[in-house]
Amino acid sequence: MTTTWVDRFAPVVAVLRASLEDVQGSARELGSDELIHDVRALQRVSSAATAAQTVRLAQFAAREEICNDDGEFVEVDLGVGNVVEFRADDAAPVLALSPGSAQRRVSTASRLASVLPRSLRALADGDLDPFRV
Repeated sequence: MTTTWVDRFAPVVAVLRASLEDVQGSARELGSDELIHDVRALQRVSSAATAAQTVRLAQFAAREEICNDDGEFVEVDLGVGNVVEFRADDAAPVLALSPGSAQRRVSTASRLASVLPRSLRALADGDLDPFRV
């Protein structure tokens, strides 16, 4: 049986939604040091999620449907680092991006996942800001 994103990521989303409710409460009893510590911790969460999404996006971009000898369309994995034409267009609505922005995101994801593994790890560890990738 295939595990869906809901099965894998729903608990994480639930925790993050609960944290939103928590932080929306009063912050009067917290000092600035505690607030900035929380900002840093949440940045690490955001960066880790971005890194995981980056890898999945690069994997998606490397998939192509071809017609085999039997006339059936089959999906072929060309390997991370390859970007199939128009895959960014397919990803754009999922990412809520324009086609041009999606193309840049797919291109960056492909590079990070294939030739910049240390940068990808830095992103996952929260040491590299997603906006600077």
